[in-house]
Parts: sequence; structure tokens; C-alpha cells
Amino acid sequence: MIFYSYADFEHDLQLLIPKCREFDPDIIIAVSRGGLIATQFIAYALDSRNVALMRSKLYDGTKKLQSVELESSVDIRGAKRVLIVEDIVDSGETLNAILSFLKGQDSDVQIKTVAPWYKKSAIVQPDFTCREADEWVEFFWEKLDG
Repeated sequence: MIFYSYADFEHDLQLLIPKCREFDPDIIIAVSRGGLIATQFIAYALDSRNVALMRSKLYDGTKKLQSVELESSVDIRGAKRVLIVEDIVDSGETLNAILSFLKGQDSDVQIKTVAPWYKKSAIVQPDFTCREADEWVEFFWEKLDG
């Protein structure tokens, strides 16, 4: 298991934010729960208040579910550029489901994805990333049990 610290997260966002800024999204979509913290940092850095939330679930703890559960009231019609923020692209199934959902709303919209972590075996790769995982990643925010 790899532990992803706040210091590493902050370092990685310093690498990823310029790429997001260059893309200049009209809307930033946080994938709940993993993408929430990175989305806040990115939205502040890009001075964007147009942030939306998509709820997804593919894991119950460390157990993978049969299929992606996806809930959203996100409407991207009218947007030209959409940025999706995740913490890790593991199998790519969640990201693939989200991309299909959004392209179903507007097939002409340009969509980019950002996730600090990815796995080479994922069926969809993030556009902006910086760390390859070959084992389970435990994020610093998962250690806060109040």
C-alpha cells in the first residue's frame, strides 16, 4: 500500500494546475468523493466558481462493485470546455461512465480529465496526471477519522 501525503498532493497539484489553467474550463466537475479536495484547490487556483458534483461509487472500502453507481444533476449544455477531477483513475470504469454521461448531454463539448494518480491498465487514462500506481493508494484524507 502506498500512502499519499498532503505534501505529495500539494506538490502534484503544483504540476497539474498549470495544465488545467491552460485548458481553461468553463465548468469543473468534482467526482465524489475522491475528487472533492483536489477540485477545491484547482477551482481556487483557476478562480472558478462554476463547480459541479458527480457522485460515483465503484468501491465499497477496498472491494470493487460489479458496476459503477452514478448520480448527477450536472448539466453541461452550453459549456465549451469541461474539466473532470478525480483522485485516481484505477480501472477507468468510473471515468468512462462519467464521460459517456456527459457526452450524452453534448457530444461537441471538449472534456479533459485530471487525476494525480492513474494505473496503466485503466480503460481510460486521465489527460493530466503525474503518478502511476501499481498498488492500492491510501490518501491522506482517508486517515482523518475525527
